[in-house]
Amino acid sequence: MKRFWLLLGLVLSPTSLFAQGAFIPPQTALKNINGIVMPIANATITVCAAGAGGIPCSPALVSTIFKDQGLTQPLSNPFTADANGNYQFAVSSTTATYTVTVTSAGFSGYSYQVTVGTVASASFAATAVTYSATPTFTATTSFQLFTMTLTGNVTSSTLTPWTLPSVVVFELTQDATGNRTFAWPSNVIGGAVIGNLANQKTVQEFLWDGSNAIALGPAIANP
Repeated sequence: MKRFWLLLGLVLSPTSLFAQGAFIPPQTALKNINGIVMPIANATITVCAAGAGGIPCSPALVSTIFKDQGLTQPLSNPFTADANGNYQFAVSSTTATYTVTVTSAGFSGYSYQVTVGTVASASFAATAVTYSATPTFTATTSFQLFTMTLTGNVTSSTLTPWTLPSVVVFELTQDATGNRTFAWPSNVIGGAVIGNLANQKTVQEFLWDGSNAIALGPAIANP
């Protein structure tokens, strides 16, 4: 959930409207050990062109990523996440897709694609969806948050995506009874089993690739 509010701050930040480059939304390097999701301290982050293969991806881009949106502080590539696994970087292009790889000692690593768009086309919306056993989630922008409090089981659901590419975030909250189940839409790949404790929130991010919403990482359940 912390990462989502960082993303929200980025989207709404006035400084993002006037800078020269574009920030990739803040991310947290995560790993799953025996069903427990935890951040990867000081993970190695490698940034490559879209579609680059390998773990880590290769070749790493040169003179392309920066610490600041004004593009005055070059960032080494690869670079290192902080002690809590958090990282972010800026790029000079405002309409491009990149491959990002997360690796660390003793961890095999993973890659994902991230896309930046022009300020005019990038927007954020938060939609509270009323509970039903068969809800429809209709995205209205390129960065969409859906929230829902489950007062019963969701037996089937439908996702109507926005244009390609776009990011969809689900925040699903158990009611005071808890133990509700949630059936992900058929075009969602990698949807996690949600937390079942009373009042527990489960948050998971997905990238819409034109055919499916693909999980960008494991779900985070809080508390």
